[in-house]
Amino acid sequence: MTSVSPLLALVPLHEGESLLSLVQRHCEANESELGPVLKLVSEDVGLPRAQPLRDVTRSLSLLAALGARFGLAPGALSHLHLQGFKGDETRLRQGAYELSKFVREPLLQRVCPACLESDGYARAVWDFVQAPVCTVHGTLLLAKCPNCSEPLKRSRSRLFSCEGCGFDLRLAPPQETVPERAVAVARFVQTPRMLSAGLPEDSYPLDPQELSDILRLATLPGPGQPWDFALEGKMDDIPTETLARALDLVGSVMDSRHLNTQRLRPLLLRRWPYGEKSPPREQVRLLKGASLLLTIGRDSSNLICYDSEESPDPTAAEVYGAAIPRLFTRGEVEQFLKVAPQFLDDLLRSSLCLTPPVVGHAHDMDEVLAIERTLSDVMTIDAVDRTLGFAGITSTLIDLKLLPTLRHSNGHTLVHPASVSALLHRLWLKALPSGTTVIDAVALRDACRLGIDEQRLGWVVAQAHNGSLPILRWGAPFDLASLWVERARLLQLVDWPSSELAKPLVKRDEGALDRFVEAWEEEQRRRKPAAASTDTRKHDER
Repeated sequence: MTSVSPLLALVPLHEGESLLSLVQRHCEANESELGPVLKLVSEDVGLPRAQPLRDVTRSLSLLAALGARFGLAPGALSHLHLQGFKGDETRLRQGAYELSKFVREPLLQRVCPACLESDGYARAVWDFVQAPVCTVHGTLLLAKCPNCSEPLKRSRSRLFSCEGCGFDLRLAPPQETVPERAVAVARFVQTPRMLSAGLPEDSYPLDPQELSDILRLATLPGPGQPWDFALEGKMDDIPTETLARALDLVGSVMDSRHLNTQRLRPLLLRRWPYGEKSPPREQVRLLKGASLLLTIGRDSSNLICYDSEESPDPTAAEVYGAAIPRLFTRGEVEQFLKVAPQFLDDLLRSSLCLTPPVVGHAHDMDEVLAIERTLSDVMTIDAVDRTLGFAGITSTLIDLKLLPTLRHSNGHTLVHPASVSALLHRLWLKALPSGTTVIDAVALRDACRLGIDEQRLGWVVAQAHNGSLPILRWGAPFDLASLWVERARLLQLVDWPSSELAKPLVKRDEGALDRFVEAWEEEQRRRKPAAASTDTRKHDER
């Protein structure tokens, strides 16, 4: 690289400056664009095409070439190198720690206008997607132009101006202030450090990637968003304010450098509004499912669920040692569990697993023990009623095929907690955005005062389930009774099912009834012209 000629106009590298900021300032000084500069650097190492800046950070040779073009000393940019590792999810190593590419390689450039004005450059720590906070000023970072709302893409060639309208970002109004506890967590993210986690008296180690995973779990979905919101894929589409709330939520259960998982767990369960009233094992199942999507390690997942790196449910090897039962057939499993074949089938349809063994091998006893533990968690009809907040509603929901059941060998009808969660989740996805305004709304717990018994209430829930009765929001304690709907639409369902015929009527319109009758008569004439023209008596009755 010593033979490479530097650019005509050079600017110094500031301490803590991001690579993109350095390139943008050189583009501005040389009146160039980002593409030609990256192409020039790529050619310096023998590559025919311009490499994206993301690949430059992963290549020591490209970083060295860039440093030579900028007139910097050899190795001056090596601290910005992100070592990539391939796998199910690409990880990047920074110093001694590994982080997800979704955390460390943003699609947008977030900046602090106050820092741009005072320092004249963008900091590398702002590239951490999950910590969009300026820890100097305690404010949110800017992710889009305040003048034209154009996102600040990382393909921009100018640091200080908007690519869309040319607005000077240094003149942006002051950004929203962030709570100090959110700023504290942002510091841990932006300068990766080890933490401890567990109960107050414990000190289980928590590395930066695990803190990152917990922050993703803490990025809770809003009404109508799927429960896996922010758990998969890129995070740049998540509003900066939402990411800041996740920092604040985690900060609320941190003491210095210790994260209290006992206090964290109920906060993470807010991801499922109905999770608070679910049985403990169902709560664990929900958290485990989210942890699986994030590929959180077993130790960290156990910390979140149990406050310990060890699961309270021992493995088959821990229970039986060398004398693990060998169950080769389905019948032997049923006999071991003391359940009827149909009941086991019902359980397996409720998210449990019993993998058929390879010929000559036995069933996985860890799977069998998981089923055995589940047997103690199945819910009676009365228990589901209490969870949903209505006496008698469960039987109606079962009749309407909204809740699958388990038929025990003793004849009792039972329900798997996962089935209750699935129903409430489907209802939750029907919720309208939280900003929706309705003049007169009512919680379903007040439906009984409006003349709706449990059978009609079941019909109301069915209408919400199929989307014809919009759900406005959920209220504490987040059971079915706390679901809010429009009062006028709810009252239309009191006379179910006869009221369904009158749904198209608008009572405020005095001519609506006449038009409805005329349309109905025209439809009858089209289907049965002969009957419509001769049967005057039926016409009068109509």
